[in-house]
Amino acid sequence: GEGSATDVFLNEEIEYISSLYDGCINYVDDKIAEIVADLKERGVYDDTLIIITSDHGEEFTEHGMFIHDQGGYEEYVWLPLIIKFPGGRFGGTRVDHWGAVVDVMPTVLDILEIPVNDQVQGFSLLPTVGENAPVRDDVHLYGVLKTGNWKYFSGK
Repeated sequence: GEGSATDVFLNEEIEYISSLYDGCINYVDDKIAEIVADLKERGVYDDTLIIITSDHGEEFTEHGMFIHDQGGYEEYVWLPLIIKFPGGRFGGTRVDHWGAVVDVMPTVLDILEIPVNDQVQGFSLLPTVGENAPVRDDVHLYGVLKTGNWKYFSGK
């Protein structure tokens, strides 16, 4: 049977909010393109390190929740990490190993050949790019431990 008027209204609202979110993503894409164009115009693009990432993903009711409830589903924890190395180094390389947001800063320091002190949390992800070597066996995020093919939830 057909859904109720309330279901139709909610679906339309969710679709509208999702389209607004997509619009925000398009806006960010446009701004990144402007920055890249400016770096190229200035003649420094080839020497520039660019890193694009996110702190969490979003959900639009795929698991009965909305936006970022931080439930440990892939929509929340599978984050983009795009690195444009100076000189086009590793251009076109795709890495399937795990990392965490806390690994971004040690990775930047490693790329720039700046020593990491013993207070730094996280690991450089550079070995995952250059040697296709994983630096983590598991990732802990939002009360979820992901290891191998398994996820363990904290039971909040």
